[in-house]
Amino acid sequence: MEGKLEAICIIPERYNTDRFGTFSGEIERDADAITTLRKKINTALDEFNVDVGIGSEGSFGPHPFLPLTPADEELVMLIDRKNNFEIGATYLTEETNYTQRIIHTIEELKQFADAVQFPSHALIAKTEEGIVIKKGIDNWHDLLQIATRQDLGRNALCVETDMRAMHNPTRMKAIEKATQLLMDKILTTCPNCDAPGFEVKEKIQGLSCSWCGTPTQLVKSLIRKCWRCQHTVIEEKIEKAPPQYCEVCNP
Repeated sequence: MEGKLEAICIIPERYNTDRFGTFSGEIERDADAITTLRKKINTALDEFNVDVGIGSEGSFGPHPFLPLTPADEELVMLIDRKNNFEIGATYLTEETNYTQRIIHTIEELKQFADAVQFPSHALIAKTEEGIVIKKGIDNWHDLLQIATRQDLGRNALCVETDMRAMHNPTRMKAIEKATQLLMDKILTTCPNCDAPGFEVKEKIQGLSCSWCGTPTQLVKSLIRKCWRCQHTVIEEKIEKAPPQYCEVCNP
């Protein structure tokens, strides 16, 4: 990133992002992901007195197109106050270990931990009522010690994946891909005025199914618009939608 942008990236120390919401639930995120991300970046710009900032924000939940499938949506954004513009990128993937479970036995705990790639991916332990016991659990000794202290067997334990990026390599890969998309956007310049970030401003759904031709929820055309001169280009997709996204072929 530094080489492509010809910039020096500095990770601020002592910057508390938990104030904007925590994955473990102690602090609720009080706005949608993109609003929270803007607030996170702008607060950092204010606190550290700089003009340009890049940040990320993740959301986890049901996949918008694949029923019963968990998804990770990563947002990455650059804000340039000096030139008064922002550029963002989104990456959606079903490659995530995001889940939680109420555990009653050591055997259930081991099965759950193995399924979510523990210990390379850390866990969060909570009481059955949702009170956090410990976050960032990344070894069997600590996990089993918590299970013993909670008297697992007599009491239940709520265990969930720790979705903070530094504790979740799978999420790190998703953020990396979102960042690559952001870099592509920044380096895509307007054909009219050469401003960076000639990005997609609107997506029109209705891409036809490759089997039956029925319009799907996938995007069929992209509308790019320059933030500086308002030059606009419409790009129509040539490919067809896989039948797995079709409500007729895959109801």
